[in-house]
Amino acid sequence: MYLSPIRLSFLHKLPTSTAYLGIALVFRLFSPISATLSILMLGLYPFIYRRPYTVLQSLLLTSLFGLINPAFTPPTVLGGNDRYICFLLVFLYTLTVTKSRLTISRPSFILLLFFPIIVLHSIVFSQFPLISLLKAFLLFFISFASIESWFHSSSQQRAEFFHWSFTILSLVIILSLPTYFISSIGFAVNGTGFQGILSQPQVFGVVLATYLSIAFNYLFNYVSFRRIVLPLFLLALFMLYSTASRTAFFAFLLALFLSFVVHLSLNFSSYKHKLKHLPVNTLFVVVSFFGILGIFLTSVRVQSLIGSILFKSDNAAISLLDQLDFNSYQLYIEIFASSREVLYLPMLDNISTHLFQGIGFGVPSVSSSMSVAFDPFFGIPVGASIEKGVLFVAILEELGLILFIPFLLLFLLILRSSLRNGYGSFLVCLTILLTNIGESTLFSPGGIGLLLICLLIPFSFPQDKFSFRLIS
Repeated sequence: MYLSPIRLSFLHKLPTSTAYLGIALVFRLFSPISATLSILMLGLYPFIYRRPYTVLQSLLLTSLFGLINPAFTPPTVLGGNDRYICFLLVFLYTLTVTKSRLTISRPSFILLLFFPIIVLHSIVFSQFPLISLLKAFLLFFISFASIESWFHSSSQQRAEFFHWSFTILSLVIILSLPTYFISSIGFAVNGTGFQGILSQPQVFGVVLATYLSIAFNYLFNYVSFRRIVLPLFLLALFMLYSTASRTAFFAFLLALFLSFVVHLSLNFSSYKHKLKHLPVNTLFVVVSFFGILGIFLTSVRVQSLIGSILFKSDNAAISLLDQLDFNSYQLYIEIFASSREVLYLPMLDNISTHLFQGIGFGVPSVSSSMSVAFDPFFGIPVGASIEKGVLFVAILEELGLILFIPFLLLFLLILRSSLRNGYGSFLVCLTILLTNIGESTLFSPGGIGLLLICLLIPFSFPQDKFSFRLIS
């Protein structure tokens, strides 16, 4: 037990955690006041049920509650700033857990080393110091709480969280299916991209790509779930195509391919031995399969499908197919890159001008494009929405070359660590990182980034608990 029991008469008989979170969801859908209460309920959730992994549950649901389609949810009283109350509460709970165990995990220790450097960089080099400090503190609170809650959870609790998070994402997909037939809700943003019960097609695309990578893991590791997971996997794949989210679509496919390559390269000697003793008829079937797959991928119909995703319009794809030859995939890559020029060209200009010191953490490439929200009582900034291109380019632009190198090594360590959990975990982490190729969202914990962090951390770190003692 990590906290002393709450001695309140009306909590002697607590509802189950599922019922509690269900009540929070109902509150989120009812009115602005109840919507704010729902966020407060999520913040108090870890204190009431006193299990470390409830921090991750609370943060994940806070992210989803903020991403629900506006057609279903009213705005909160504080216009979305209520989530900061939840962040503060879960962070305080995490401190009590860490203090009671007198230990801190190695990832959190590294985070504590990085954080003062980012704060100092924000004060000295940032073009908007208050914005940089706000985002740095917010990211630190969320990351520290997520990491520590994970490392202080038992193996059984970790398994419960894996199944719970997969169930929550499955419910998002199932509940989104009816909206496909209601254009005013399912296609409300632009009329072409499917957004389901979430706020935008791009957001839904990132959620679907991440879900597909987790479902792929379930298909191969949980045989008893295949009859349930396979239809959901195919449904999610269809929905991902319907979102017209190019980045999410190709992030999942590229992650799947790279995971296979890594698996093959690390186990090449084993496969080489098996191929030598493979029967001739089996070898013929394997070669034929890959041959048919190659013909399929170069067919005009498949190129039309890829074109419709890239151009987000079948008509546009068909009109350009006449110009494409066998090597048209190169043109597809060029088109995909050109569609992101508006994001990464200003970033490249800033890099050339501020190569070593950067422009500041969380600062927009073009200052006029930033929308800042201020607290109505104290007048301090509480939010600054920006749009960036490739995550790694964004880090180089914001923090400069000197701090970019440690961050790059950190991402490589995350991928290496995820391999220790297995290739399924590696696939999930790689998918999450690749969804940030088209648009950087991982360091935006006020939006979809919070959801990605809540999934990246559990799949990244190995199951063994390695930690430093706070007090010897």
